[in-house]
Amino acid sequence: MLKRNAARKIAAEKLATADKMRKTANHDLFYTETATALEGYLEAKYSLQKSEFTSGVVYDKLIESGIEANLANDVKCLLDDCELMRFAPVDGKRERMDEFYDRTSVIIQRFEGING
Repeated sequence: MLKRNAARKIAAEKLATADKMRKTANHDLFYTETATALEGYLEAKYSLQKSEFTSGVVYDKLIESGIEANLANDVKCLLDDCELMRFAPVDGKRERMDEFYDRTSVIIQRFEGING
């Protein structure tokens, strides 16, 4: 229960910051905060260490934990996409930022739905 609450709190705080960055079109900080929301949530929920945090390791850990393959794959794809958006020169279109924000929120909600 404590892990779930800590994970939820981390995600909520980071998503709130990401939302502010999205509204001000701060591309770099938006993607950093969005990725940190999902990463922080998963780190707290599944006791992952930052040093082992890659999309492949996360995918494997989720599968080992009994998470359905579709959700684990969605997480992996979002983490990979966030990494690309954070470090590759891409446009800062609002629509793309909205999509990332929504994808991150939905994935976290799906995890919360699994555990009530």
